[in-house]
Amino acid sequence: MFAHNGTETYINAPTAPFRLYTTTTEFRNAGSNALNFRVNTGGAVELYYGTPTSKKLETTSSGIEVTGLTDTDTLNVSGDSTFTGDSTFTGGVTFNGSVSAGSTTGIDG
Repeated sequence: MFAHNGTETYINAPTAPFRLYTTTTEFRNAGSNALNFRVNTGGAVELYYGTPTSKKLETTSSGIEVTGLTDTDTLNVSGDSTFTGDSTFTGGVTFNGSVSAGSTTGIDG
């Protein structure tokens, strides 16, 4: 049920799932000039930020793709990790298992 209480408009479906049947679903700001997120049927879910909007996160067939800075308190990675470009690590870095370095320079120990 769609409702409006004078302050906000909302959808209330307390006893059943709320389903949309469409090829692409987009949520935009009130002025319709900024895309917040898009759901593509059978494909990617995309999250956007700012006006004009820029894509920040997208699901892919193999995981997710993040554009921009990723800030996390703790990062635990299972499987292979590849770093391209410059990488800076501050504080301690712990490696469990083997570490491969292509053309190695400036590695001590």
